[in-house]
Amino acid sequence: MKLDLRVLSPLLLLIAITIFSNQTSDKQDLAPVINKYPQVLSLVRDMPHMKFIYHNRVIDNRADTTRFIQFMLRKAAHVILYGIFGLSLIIMFSEFRFKITYAVLFSGGLLFLVACLDEYMQSSTGGRTGIIEDVFVDLIGFLIFANVALGIKLRKRRRDMLRQI
Repeated sequence: MKLDLRVLSPLLLLIAITIFSNQTSDKQDLAPVINKYPQVLSLVRDMPHMKFIYHNRVIDNRADTTRFIQFMLRKAAHVILYGIFGLSLIIMFSEFRFKITYAVLFSGGLLFLVACLDEYMQSSTGGRTGIIEDVFVDLIGFLIFANVALGIKLRKRRRDMLRQI
């Protein structure tokens, strides 16, 4: 096995997660950028009303559109970053000749541990809160990306089997 991007990717993504976790809320505030796009604010405000509570905070697309957009962007970033991180772990474990089932299980377990540590680190970073709900968002990202990847792999395997017939 060569030390290549398949092995280095999880480490690079882990470094990125750590950097983002250690940034204060001021450094990650997207409101100034979001407020530069009044058309987007208007579009989101005019969408069907969406209001829910997340970690004791009301998220409402009409009452505080900027906060709503920022919330959705942050959660999408969690899903995407942890989804890609999980895929990189699966690929890495596969590189070590793990069966795909074990690669997915070990990757999910390691990702869960990283997500928990990520939230713990955030709880001691200025203006940030570490919450269990975000761990579940991270796991959802992993499950989505892993299922898509496994679906593609199964489809490819099935297609290859049909070609041999």
